[in-house]
Amino acid sequence: MKRYSIELSNNRHQCKLCHLECILADGGRGACRARECNADGVILSSYGQLTTIAVEPIEKKPIFHFSPGSKVLSVGAFGCNMDCVFCQNSDLSQSTSPYKSMSFSPAGVVQMALKKKCEGICMSFSEPTIHYEYLMDLAEKSHASGLYFALNTNAFLQPEPWADVCEVADAINIDYKGDTNILPEFTSSPESGHDAILNNLTYAIARTHVEVSIPIFGGYTKMSLILIRDILAELAKDTPVHLVKLFPSHEFGGPIASDIRVLELREFLKERLGFVYVANIPSSSSAGVNHTVCPDCGERIVTRHGLNSDTNICNCENEVISIYESDQPTRIRGEEVE
Repeated sequence: MKRYSIELSNNRHQCKLCHLECILADGGRGACRARECNADGVILSSYGQLTTIAVEPIEKKPIFHFSPGSKVLSVGAFGCNMDCVFCQNSDLSQSTSPYKSMSFSPAGVVQMALKKKCEGICMSFSEPTIHYEYLMDLAEKSHASGLYFALNTNAFLQPEPWADVCEVADAINIDYKGDTNILPEFTSSPESGHDAILNNLTYAIARTHVEVSIPIFGGYTKMSLILIRDILAELAKDTPVHLVKLFPSHEFGGPIASDIRVLELREFLKERLGFVYVANIPSSSSAGVNHTVCPDCGERIVTRHGLNSDTNICNCENEVISIYESDQPTRIRGEEVE
């Protein structure tokens, strides 16, 4: 397997996996906390050390347009290459050691997924791409057993390893943290990281199933969403977007966006995008916005109640929703109910 690090002088190595490009001496750990330098380079020292395992509907990722209603085994490890003030899993992502972790081989995770009658495996909870070697092995074992492989990611990887990830991932939810104003203020990423993330988003959309999550807090405005809205409209306007209302967590104490504000931002995105969903809003406030119907025949394709969904495939020959099969996914077309 490829090793993404280069040797420098004075027994140092530079990690070339993500855009932080940490320079480490022997025994040093990267900012992600998961990768460590030794005499051979920068390695994943926590290979197979998982902190979280859960059986979930794929809608919880959130992924709505890929095998809706399927059950996924979600696994996560510690560490992240960003430090977001609003992180919902900071006890995992910002941990300095694999506390409360257990060792699971990729084959062991696959066997667990099969035993639990899951249809896929998703790396989630913290940042999966910093565990690159484990991710690639787990994807290979998943496909060999007829399971799909998905992940949630901040897409802050270098282009070459990102291409590797896109090649093995059947579905990716990219957590778009914000534009060039929000990203450096609320995450540890520099402003320049925004272009890198957008480049990776563009690359992934052309190669696999992609959905985009946007964390929404009280300071989010329409101006904050114009860039991502217009880019997605030009790339693939049917890319599902999820507006995720944030609550106090980690270093974020507010302000919290109102339900009405989140729905207003949804309407703004829908001026140019086909599919915009909301999360963490009561159904009484968001009734109907997370259902999916076919625009050609008017038949409802996916009915959603919370994280539960029922799928009814119509006969229209269009491509938006993917139903995974072990050889390749088949696709149907839809749009959400107003």
